[in-house]
Amino acid sequence: MPLVGDAQTILTELVYHVHRLIRDGVTPASVWEKEEPLVRGHQRYIEPGLRISEQFPVTPQRWRCDLEEVLPNDTIIFSDIGGHMLFNVHNLCIKDDQRFIINLGFGSMGHGTVAPIGAALAVPDRPIVAIIGDACFMMNGMEIITAAEENIPVIWIVENNQMHGITWHGSRLVGKGLGLSSVKNKRPLPIAKMAEAMGLRSYMVDRAGQIQDVMRAALAYPGPTLIEVLVDPYIPPPLGDRARSIAGFISSRPSPNAEDKS
Repeated sequence: MPLVGDAQTILTELVYHVHRLIRDGVTPASVWEKEEPLVRGHQRYIEPGLRISEQFPVTPQRWRCDLEEVLPNDTIIFSDIGGHMLFNVHNLCIKDDQRFIINLGFGSMGHGTVAPIGAALAVPDRPIVAIIGDACFMMNGMEIITAAEENIPVIWIVENNQMHGITWHGSRLVGKGLGLSSVKNKRPLPIAKMAEAMGLRSYMVDRAGQIQDVMRAALAYPGPTLIEVLVDPYIPPPLGDRARSIAGFISSRPSPNAEDKS
């Protein structure tokens, strides 16, 4: 049923009528088939064991869990687009007074590198943190020079799995379990060293429990900072329905344990 008109007016009317029906005790036309019990703690997440794992290199889930401990309540958090975005959405718990900004309009990779600079200029009294992937950094990473030149206090966290992660893991679903080798770096990309060369204070994290002290140091520094987090590249992001739709294009689903021959 199409509803044509001003969006605010239509939504206000819909809410009014829903409230009226509830007040009058009207039985809803549809109800949940089964009420799922509320799950708290790590068990509410996919692969909860990876949120507390001590493995090396650190899991994408664990370092986000560690990060939550030290992010100030008024932090503005930017996410770029890619596999790291899916980890952010699923594994990073945002507090009430924090803000989480993601560019889902065009879904343009590299946005999370640039946009935080504007946010830091607009609200200089709030911590600005951007979580981006190494592939996003390769697209617009040179923009951090602007922050270095103007001493703009943005903290970039670059999750480095040395590949276009969402593309590689997605390709396994249509490639008999083999990832697309062309989206993996042939030579390791030393992002922290690149940032240091461009004038930023930089750090490298690769173990569980490291990022807390590094983030405290970055928050105390008055200029731009980059934290490179080296993660296990073979842990797939929570692709969810996207993975199921991709897998539907092939006759049989590849084994998740298939060796990477690429």
